Amino acid sequence: MIPMASMDLAPAHRPWRLLLAHFALGLSCDFASTIYSYFLVTPIDLPDLGTLSITLWLVLTVVIFRRLYRSLGDGSVPRIVDLLTVAFIFGSAVYIVANSIQPKLWVLGYEDQLAHVTSYPGVDSKLLPIFRLIYFYDEVLGHVLMFVPYFLMFIVAYVCALGRPTAIPTAADPPAAPARIPRWAYWVIGLESLYLAWDIVEGQSVLLYFVVILPIFVVVKLRYRARGYVATAFSRTIEVILVMNLVWIFVWFATVGRFHSLPQVLETLKRAVLG
Repeated sequence: MIPMASMDLAPAHRPWRLLLAHFALGLSCDFASTIYSYFLVTPIDLPDLGTLSITLWLVLTVVIFRRLYRSLGDGSVPRIVDLLTVAFIFGSAVYIVANSIQPKLWVLGYEDQLAHVTSYPGVDSKLLPIFRLIYFYDEVLGHVLMFVPYFLMFIVAYVCALGRPTAIPTAADPPAAPARIPRWAYWVIGLESLYLAWDIVEGQSVLLYFVVILPIFVVVKLRYRARGYVATAFSRTIEVILVMNLVWIFVWFATVGRFHSLPQVLETLKRAVLG
């Protein structure tokens, strides 16, 4: 027979387990994508296995997040999550199609910066705008349409985890959170924040994070605090993850040296304006 204490703790710990599953899944798919794309290049007439690995991560990310919302609330998924899921899937489709083409161009010997080239030996100049369009779909439009809903899902999870402003518990209230974050969950917070920061850096979405996501999160936090919502252990977890992302981003920039160059989005705009 399972002790009552274990039964009470299991639902409360489920959100952290889902975050750990999300980190493990992302790490596995990213590792597989790197192996396939750079060391086990697929034939030119077959789908890129690295892109298929990323596709698997995107699909299972949606599944994990929807289970996360159910564990935080009354078992249902908020309507805004359905809208974010549609946007995320649409952006993923744009990204996947373009990203599956770019590795093939690399195999054929074309440079990475497809948006900035002026000519290729033996290539009709009429094809260069097509190369730039592929790059735009992959590195700009695809990332915007995919990562903005992805980041917003964390903010929605934060709202779902907040304690309701009522003294009388109702069926719509989230499950009672433990008084403090479990010790092992701090490892989950660190790993998940590290992986999310890697998504921001690799996905060239640093500007989106600073200009769009962080201001939205601050507004949401202040709004719900004014309405009387209270922090819970898991809502604090989301806050720590979003803040630790900033730390990891600055560590990456400081160690890799990306402070010496513009973020990819700004660099693309600079080249588009100045030529």
